[in-house]
Amino acid sequence: MNNKIDFLFKFNFFLKRPIIIVIIGDEKEESKQKINQFLNSCLKTKKTFLIFTADNKNINNFKFFLKYSKQPIFVITQIKALQKNIIETINSLPNKTTLVLNLDNPITKRIKKLTDAKTLSFGFSPESDFTVINNNTSLKINYKGSIIPTWLKIKSQKEIHLILCSLVIGFILGLNLVEISQIFKKNNISL
Repeated sequence: MNNKIDFLFKFNFFLKRPIIIVIIGDEKEESKQKINQFLNSCLKTKKTFLIFTADNKNINNFKFFLKYSKQPIFVITQIKALQKNIIETINSLPNKTTLVLNLDNPITKRIKKLTDAKTLSFGFSPESDFTVINNNTSLKINYKGSIIPTWLKIKSQKEIHLILCSLVIGFILGLNLVEISQIFKKNNISL
């Protein structure tokens, strides 16, 4: 019976070819929740997506979905140690996969240097693609010299990371920074 369900799920997957987002790291559950909230508020029924969380033990279970997705995205939030299977997974990702990294984490910063995968990064680090400028009254996001203000009431650095991760996912899916900022404001997306 389990094989029948597995077959039907994969068959349905091939028909829809949804966007696949796989998240690993200490903030994976919170990231999944924030990304889901963001995507549901901006995509409506335009695109279908599946978000999975993984850890070192089950990361290989998602290779099938990443391989056959129209637009695979692999997110690494905060990790404590660089495991061999993480690097192996990254190196085996299809070329169309976008790797999203939190560069405020020293381990993910190392990953960016170790891989040739297409990456987008976020954080307070000036090396990040999406950099935060926080002056305690507002949060501004810098991407390649374009600075956009946000109207979010940010409570913590962790929340900023979750918002930035969602923002990067929206950017990968074709939204521009102004649209993303307006979506956050309009839908009052916060923790």
